[in-house]
Amino acid sequence: MHLVVTSTRKLAAYYGITGQTQVLTALDNLVHARLSRGIASLWYAPENGLPDLGVSSVSLETPELVRQLYLIQQAFQARGDKIESLLIVGGPRIFPFGRVVNPLPDQDDALASDCVYGLESAETCILEWPVGRLPDAVESTPRLLLGLLASAAEQHQHDAGPAENKALGYSAAIWQHISQRVYAEIGDASTLLVSPPVLATNLDQDQFVKVQVIYCNLHGVRHGPFWYGQASNELELLVALRPDDLIDRDLRGAVVFSQACYGAMIEDAQPNSSLALMFLDRGVRAFLGPTAISYGALVPPESESDLLALYFLRALRTNAKSIGAAFHIARIDVVRTLLQDQGFLDEDDIKTLQTFVLYGDPTLSALITVQE
Repeated sequence: MHLVVTSTRKLAAYYGITGQTQVLTALDNLVHARLSRGIASLWYAPENGLPDLGVSSVSLETPELVRQLYLIQQAFQARGDKIESLLIVGGPRIFPFGRVVNPLPDQDDALASDCVYGLESAETCILEWPVGRLPDAVESTPRLLLGLLASAAEQHQHDAGPAENKALGYSAAIWQHISQRVYAEIGDASTLLVSPPVLATNLDQDQFVKVQVIYCNLHGVRHGPFWYGQASNELELLVALRPDDLIDRDLRGAVVFSQACYGAMIEDAQPNSSLALMFLDRGVRAFLGPTAISYGALVPPESESDLLALYFLRALRTNAKSIGAAFHIARIDVVRTLLQDQGFLDEDDIKTLQTFVLYGDPTLSALITVQE
């Protein structure tokens, strides 16, 4: 059984009864669209519990939410079933991020993470099921969330992706060589956009249109909407991509993987202040990125977020049946590789696996047919 969770109480608090009704109607449509593809789904509100399964209501506090998921899983198992995926409907003000202790002495405090809702402990970095989220924006209406729910339902019904089997890669120059190795999984490494010389001011924005996969290895900053390039042996960060660069672009069906620090941090954000939300607003099938500082290698071989990107893109191209499955496979492959190579997961590895999140319906088909 595929679970979908949202807070009806929070939806009403932020959007009123009318907005709440609109979201729940769209959610019902998504559940029916999933069922048309044989994806049996059940949605619930934690504050109401699941009385039919004997699961009581809880408050919207992460430990109680995790405990409730554990009880739901136990109830399913008693019936010969299990949780196969979890979709969170709403941003962190509707359904909170989990908070995990930062294993590194860097500038981040407690880490925002959805991995805690995969039931395994955050320390193991292995989840029992894929977790995705359809976020809302900090706006007076649920416009973005309604669009994401409707888009996911439509894609389940028609299963159609971008018209062309193209990929796009965009990297800071300082990471060009490592990014080319990752991007080679889905595209011609020689076509990778490199910043500089490519900058937001000279970027051909139409390159983002009708692509199946967008891979970005750019800088991000904690309290800013832009992603940045950086020249080798230079400290200056140069603006490489802005939300406004995507505002008129049709990105329906694309999958975006970003290694930019804070690339997926959406708290208190709107599309014009968050590239993650702007990508989603423009129709991408899924966005994957970190909610905190992202770690990777300066030069080959790949490490931390480079490995996660590499294995995710490989899973999309080869053996994943869904976006969530590809992310799940990638996480397992990262852990396996690191244990084989170094015998343990260090703090950088753990933080990477804790903070990368999936925004999108995890049951949507991967639909990647980019050329070898």
